[in-house]
Amino acid sequence: DGEDGADGATWLFGEVAPAATAGKAGDFYLDTKTFDVYSKSATGWEKKGNIKGATGDDGAPGTPGDKGDEGVGIENITINENTGVLTIFYTDTAKAPATFQLPAELFHKHRYGEPIVFSPATFEKGGISYKVCEDDGHVEFFQTEKIGTLSNPAPITADGDVVVPTEDFNYTYYKYTAKADGFLRVETPKQSGDYCSRFYVYDTEKFDSDYDDELYNHTDIDGYTTECRLEEGQSAYIKASGEDYKVENEYIFSVKLYEDTQTYPYSVTVKGPDEEAVPGATVKLYTGVRGDDWTYTFTQAHTATTDANGKADFNIKYISGSYFYEVVAPAGTDYISLQLNDEYPESFAPLRFEKNVDVEIGKNVDYNITVVYPDGTTPVKGVKVKLYPYSSGYENIGLEADVDDNGVAKFKTEAYNYYVFMDNIPEGYELAPRTRLSNTTQTITLQKAPQTVTITNNAATVNAVVGERYSISKDTHGVYTLTVTNGYIDTLTDRGSSVFTNGEAGYKSGYTFEKDANNKITKITYKTSYYPVQWVFTVSENATVNFNCAPTEFTKEEVGDSLTIDALANTEYKFNIEAGKTYTITTDSGVYLYTVKVDSSYSVVSASELNEYNKEDGDSVTVDKVDSGRTDSNGDSIYYEYVLSFTTTRAQNYITVALENAGHITITVTDTPSV
Repeated sequence: DGEDGADGATWLFGEVAPAATAGKAGDFYLDTKTFDVYSKSATGWEKKGNIKGATGDDGAPGTPGDKGDEGVGIENITINENTGVLTIFYTDTAKAPATFQLPAELFHKHRYGEPIVFSPATFEKGGISYKVCEDDGHVEFFQTEKIGTLSNPAPITADGDVVVPTEDFNYTYYKYTAKADGFLRVETPKQSGDYCSRFYVYDTEKFDSDYDDELYNHTDIDGYTTECRLEEGQSAYIKASGEDYKVENEYIFSVKLYEDTQTYPYSVTVKGPDEEAVPGATVKLYTGVRGDDWTYTFTQAHTATTDANGKADFNIKYISGSYFYEVVAPAGTDYISLQLNDEYPESFAPLRFEKNVDVEIGKNVDYNITVVYPDGTTPVKGVKVKLYPYSSGYENIGLEADVDDNGVAKFKTEAYNYYVFMDNIPEGYELAPRTRLSNTTQTITLQKAPQTVTITNNAATVNAVVGERYSISKDTHGVYTLTVTNGYIDTLTDRGSSVFTNGEAGYKSGYTFEKDANNKITKITYKTSYYPVQWVFTVSENATVNFNCAPTEFTKEEVGDSLTIDALANTEYKFNIEAGKTYTITTDSGVYLYTVKVDSSYSVVSASELNEYNKEDGDSVTVDKVDSGRTDSNGDSIYYEYVLSFTTTRAQNYITVALENAGHITITVTDTPSV
């Protein structure tokens, strides 16, 4: 058998020229991109020729394809910052909006309502895509056509001055004063993964709190921040924190000023209260600067008039802040102009994923209010009707009118929720508390003024008659009861608020109700430790109504040297006392003290013992042992222990006591022995 022969030649392939180390002498190489052919000798690769033929003639045109679907225009794009759902609204309103759930890693939300920041740089899903451009970081959205960009900055040569005013704790403060109009950027070449490493940019020197007005607040800066607008001579204030942006204990960043040379289409649609378009309205857009007194100074930037669809079109520049706006209602209409307020102006931030904003203005309507007596037909003359806006906290804004001979007061004012008040009401009658307008044409019926019930020794009896109203008021905290015999209570209000109507009780905190076999309310009980009662009631048939008040708070004089009361279960009783005495609280055997509080809302006694956390020197208890009727494993009786009495020498203002079961509470006062 002879020796093995040498390896034959091998063909190698690639899209570039062959590397010097590739193959061996005698091999061949084809560049599949250029079709050049190489051979390798002992001295290396050598090009031998090209195997690509001449370009052939063009082929005949193919058959045209079917017409593609028409593209769809996009009216608006919104992103729910809480759920991460992106919604696309189309110009064709018949086409349902498209929604996409953005991955959690796609964006993060800045604090205090800052813009959404997108990461990674590109994204595409379900026909929607965006790109974060590398040159300046603006965001472009695409779907069949480019929607637009947020900014197109160009550098300004005359930049500005940076001053380092102070250092405080973990912060370093800088002041930047612009030498021209433009957008400010704070740029740094370093990256940070530390939440504490941040640059804050403010429009005020009072930047000692995260809650101050910030032009921009950016975390995880990589190369730049989004811009904030400065006028020539205006200053911005930069606060730097953390260590990630430092080199040798110095912050590494630069401040640049840019101008925005691009304008964008934007529109404001003005609508009335019923969503109707308002043509002929003048929309004015302003920029504004807030002063030290928290009021704004405005500069008008754009003006446009709404068309037949209520739409005012603008071409505006991007600003990082907001445009403030006012709407002048069209002349000769009942629409109400939306005025610019220098403290709380209406505003919107344009070009942040929206190209249109809707603004609603009010409209004056005719109100006709008829005032009648309780018979429902006889007009009341001589009264003045006043309307107070529901949201103004009963503020009189000057909406007043006298009734005519038919008892009608007429207003022409903005459609709104109004409370009704009246002056010059005839003696013996009154307006129901919290009367509100529910319609533009409304009849308001006065009611008879209630008869005042005289209370003697915390009790009263009323022989109530149908058609009359009765008032019971008492300023003592306690447990109040109304008990009815030979009839039923029809309505009950407390401080103008309904407790029940037509015998049907609604939910009212602190109230309990008892009913008879006919499911009619016969007893009302109310416990209060905050507000005294101001009851007004009527009856559905003549009835005897008994009122009783069991006080739950007692003065020092009432306590005296000793006081015993009948106590309800689960009800707190407050005894106001004199400091420097010894006080002993006792109850009935088998009842026991459930809670005792001394000068605070914290319990010293908790059912069976002193509370270890709240007791102090001078506190002591006596315990009542009650045979449970059971025995332990040794046959010994098992006893329950209950606090029967509590003594303290530290009380300064009051002692509060509650029992789990009804019984007696006795408070005894003695002099504290001198030490």
